[in-house]
Amino acid sequence: MFNFSERMKRVAVVAAAIAVAAVPTQASAQAWYNLTGNGTPRTCDGYTLCVYEHTTYNGRLLAQLGDGQSFSLPGHYMDNRTSAIVNNSSSGYCFYQHYYFAGLTFGIGGHENWPNINAYMQDKISVWRPGNC
Repeated sequence: MFNFSERMKRVAVVAAAIAVAAVPTQASAQAWYNLTGNGTPRTCDGYTLCVYEHTTYNGRLLAQLGDGQSFSLPGHYMDNRTSAIVNNSSSGYCFYQHYYFAGLTFGIGGHENWPNINAYMQDKISVWRPGNC
């Protein structure tokens, strides 16, 4: 026979297991693709957000498919190389010069295209997230 203390331990373990199993997990529907721009914003058709290496939608590009989330570029080929942006989502995005959302900022609204982002942020973007700056 179990004493009261051992029963309470078992009840606590079972309750903890049930609590953990009941916590919903959030699966990310976000995916990123490395593509090449062709000089038109049409290369971003079907994607949520695209950042291009060169102005007027040319060069390498990073395309996001799915829900907007923050994205950091350390060590990525697009770090400090973004010159054009296409935002096909309904939400705005804020782009930052430095990691940890610091430094200069550049904001765009939903459904906006920038073939040549402002000179003060061109080739300086390292991280972004959805929302206003």
